[in-house]
Amino acid sequence: MGVKVDDLLSIRMGHGAKEVVFFTDPQCSYCHALANEANQYTNEFTFVFVPVPALGDESNRLIKRLACARDERQQLDALLNGTIEQLETLNKCPEEKYAKSLVTANLLGVDGIPYLISDDGRVSRGRPKNFEAWLSGKGDQ
Repeated sequence: MGVKVDDLLSIRMGHGAKEVVFFTDPQCSYCHALANEANQYTNEFTFVFVPVPALGDESNRLIKRLACARDERQQLDALLNGTIEQLETLNKCPEEKYAKSLVTANLLGVDGIPYLISDDGRVSRGRPKNFEAWLSGKGDQ
């Protein structure tokens, strides 16, 4: 679709050559568990988390706070450890990237989370049954 993930509210984990876009919600326990599992693959993969409010108004509020973080380097830890409330925020918050994230998620049909897109275009709606196999392209779910 020509969307650049860096134009979205996106938070990176890892430094691998292969990129996985990971739509998540800050209140999703399945997403947190999968992100923890993803942490062991960060040498080979870069996981790009795109928070969306799949679980309602509280998620929306938390993500807006995350988007307003004064120090973007603290976003990953806050997202993965449930400490968004502790983030120091800017007085005037830029919400453009968050708005683009919502539009993109809608256009892609993200209707549940986690929602993963591999660098070769494969999609997983929900947590893959075998994450390692999904990452390697040897298993879909």
